[in-house]
Amino acid sequence: MDKKNILHKIQEAEEQIKRIEKYIGPGIFRKIKRIIFSPRFYFFYLLLKFGLINNMKKVKLIWGKEMCVNLDDIFNIILYLYGIPPYIDLKSTKFCLKNFKKYDVFYDIGANYGYYTALASEICNEVHSFEPNPYIFNILKENFNKDNIYLNNLAVSDKKGECSLLLAGASSSIIDEVKLFLKTKSNFKNEIKCLSIKLDDYIKNNKPPTFIKMDIEGAEFFAIKGGLNFFKNHSPVILMEVVLNETFGKERQKLSKEAVLMLLDLGFKMYRITESGNMKLIDFYTYKSNLDYDNFVFIKY
Repeated sequence: MDKKNILHKIQEAEEQIKRIEKYIGPGIFRKIKRIIFSPRFYFFYLLLKFGLINNMKKVKLIWGKEMCVNLDDIFNIILYLYGIPPYIDLKSTKFCLKNFKKYDVFYDIGANYGYYTALASEICNEVHSFEPNPYIFNILKENFNKDNIYLNNLAVSDKKGECSLLLAGASSSIIDEVKLFLKTKSNFKNEIKCLSIKLDDYIKNNKPPTFIKMDIEGAEFFAIKGGLNFFKNHSPVILMEVVLNETFGKERQKLSKEAVLMLLDLGFKMYRITESGNMKLIDFYTYKSNLDYDNFVFIKY
């Protein structure tokens, strides 16, 4: 992959995505603006909403890789239409492209259908992906068949063994507090058994990560706790989702804060990602944002 060429292609496509995100939301005026400024997205969304097209689609990413996804959320819809993700993950994509090294061992914790797995596998030496949802994992297996990708139908937590996973679309979770919020707000009910593993146990038999992406719906704190020995003695680059307010529930925000504080106590510094994909050091205690959540970088020098 030519990283500079990919970044150039992203710059060409991102204005369309910005227009989509600008006019997402309720209200007749937003709807009119969506029709005017993003007709392709709007009419495709209507076709999905009324069941006129199949939700399972093959996406062609902007660098040419093809993978199947379920168009069950806006992330995958935009990915399908434009080959790159929306704003938050677009910034993170730029960051990854600028910072991935050929020797990196990338851990995609919360892989979903494998967007970051696909990105990392083009550059990094090895990719280890973790996805506990068996239905999504089966699609993940179909998407990837490369020697440098290791797929794990596992949740990463602070315990090894069996746990309960609430299936909630793109927000499936093993954390009781998060599951309660999802059941109350979104009426999700289906829970299944899955297996979990501690990061400290996994790396006993596998190469330890030099770069980690972590997006596991409130379980980040427990994943760090389960890899405490590793994080104490190593300095991977960590790209982690952080919930910034109570939109997804007080407990989810609290768990997210605890994950951040644990990394800070371990000597990591916290950085926000700029629109260009660069890093800017922040103070977590005073940081303000108008976003409900964002991806942040944690690095220990």
